[in-house]
Amino acid sequence: MDLFTHILFPYTIAFGLFGQSATNYIAAAALGGGLPDADILLYPLTKIFPRFKHHGITHSIIGVTVFSLIMAFLAVCISVGDYFLFFVAFEIGGLTHLALDGFTNFSIPPFSPLSERQLHADADVAVNLVVTAGSISAFFILLFEKGSVPMAVWTYTVWTIFAAYICYFSVRGIMRLRVNIRVKTLHANGVIPTINPLIWLIVKEIRAGKSYTIKYWKYHVGHKLSGKTSMLHVNPNRITGPVKTTQEAINRSYDTAVKHMPFMRDAYKFAQATLEGKEYRVYWFSPEFIVGERTFGVTVHVNRNNGALRLKRSFEKVHFL
Repeated sequence: MDLFTHILFPYTIAFGLFGQSATNYIAAAALGGGLPDADILLYPLTKIFPRFKHHGITHSIIGVTVFSLIMAFLAVCISVGDYFLFFVAFEIGGLTHLALDGFTNFSIPPFSPLSERQLHADADVAVNLVVTAGSISAFFILLFEKGSVPMAVWTYTVWTIFAAYICYFSVRGIMRLRVNIRVKTLHANGVIPTINPLIWLIVKEIRAGKSYTIKYWKYHVGHKLSGKTSMLHVNPNRITGPVKTTQEAINRSYDTAVKHMPFMRDAYKFAQATLEGKEYRVYWFSPEFIVGERTFGVTVHVNRNNGALRLKRSFEKVHFL
């Protein structure tokens, strides 16, 4: 979920819990909502301490609690307030962060380090441009209204924003439950949300040894499956010699692409392959990371004559939906 939503949602919760005059605790909850993503700053340490990776231990209940204890201590040192209430405020912010991330298709380990079991409800995309735009707009509306309109108007705006969040998450959750019925009828094993809460991708993934097969269906809630079934089959056993077809280019580039982008190891994967002169160009991506019509992925150039590979990370438009 985007940073503005992570901050604004616990802000509105704390507003209702502590009251409009408790600005110190409200601010603490908002700050706590963004703190788990501070793990990005720990990136240099991840090779030595893998638990500090993004969406690692900082996105767990224990990690949030440790953060909250530390931040509450710092808060009482620089501001007026009760240590326990500051702790509660930071804990609210951190736990809502976990709930929001777990609600999306980005997985988090809520019980790490006791358990590495992942939580991902697959009810929303992690970077939803509609939600981001709404959160940014709401954030600046509150900034504009603060001190420039009667407190009653500002309070009404806060509650309206909170109600909008609840309605949105409720719609997403209900649609997810409806999609799950279709998943069972297709004997599929996964769902990928899109920006539109009525349009979903249903996934069936099969792994056998090194081979990898995946099918996608586009599903519009309340309608029949639309569009053709998309299918990718990869058999990366052949690793030497010239490359004669796009399928061989896909087979050849699979292992290297996944190793180059570790986040794709546990994600659903797809490829677009084209012939460009003396090379095949294979773009590996996951529909889970689509932003608008673009997604993060790996472009692999495969030499037709000797199978040599050249890779680069990219953010490209995909013809998938």
